[in-house]
Amino acid sequence: MAIFVEGSQWVQGYHRAIATALDEISPLTFSGGNTMKRVVVIVSTVLFRNPVRPLNALGSALAIFGTFLYSQATASKRQKGGEKKN
Repeated sequence: MAIFVEGSQWVQGYHRAIATALDEISPLTFSGGNTMKRVVVIVSTVLFRNPVRPLNALGSALAIFGTFLYSQATASKRQKGGEKKN
């Protein structure tokens, strides 16, 4: 999915990431990325028609919603003049 969406930008993104030192990224950002990775895996299982229990669907929805709220909060904080972009 990432190759399809951002394929042509990977090399530039890789060089930018190395140049800005990955150790400056907050642990919360890594956690958000990990959550999104799990969401992609869950959505992939649904696409391949694996059964999903209601509790699993609720957990997936909570993960997606939490990641959305985190991205909105960080974007809002950046717009208000605070933090550097992670």
